[in-house]
Amino acid sequence: LPHGSSPVPCVVMSEAEETILVVGNVRHKKQDGSLVLTRSRIAWSPEGSSELETNTLYTQLKSHRLSKESSSKIQLQLVLQDGGTINFHFTGSNPIVDRKSVSESLQRSMPKALPQLSEEIEAKRSLLQNEDFYHLYKDMVVSGIITAEEFWANR
Repeated sequence: LPHGSSPVPCVVMSEAEETILVVGNVRHKKQDGSLVLTRSRIAWSPEGSSELETNTLYTQLKSHRLSKESSSKIQLQLVLQDGGTINFHFTGSNPIVDRKSVSESLQRSMPKALPQLSEEIEAKRSLLQNEDFYHLYKDMVVSGIITAEEFWANR
């Protein structure tokens, strides 16, 4: 584990997912817990629990932001493709180092997720070239009956 990180119980997401980084002493919604980064996702688990309250695939991320090092709270914000955000507050003995480890891991992992996202976008674009499918999308999503996420989840 990186310097300043606390060991936490292993959280199994799937047998195929290799854990890249675990950082303890990370608060989310004013609750202490740990961040777990794998090859495909970033997750947060509350202290003393094996449940994942936050579990986000890298393909769902648009970017991440860091608070200023001079800030009273050392924070990392995940910016999601849908415009939402998820905030983490690092509270360990060396929060700047812990946050930097997470940020660097995200920078390495997020680009690897982009080909998967590009394939998904290309598949949607291809489907929308079908006139009937395009009209169905327009009737359902553009009119506000369902969201785009709901539409694609049912395809």
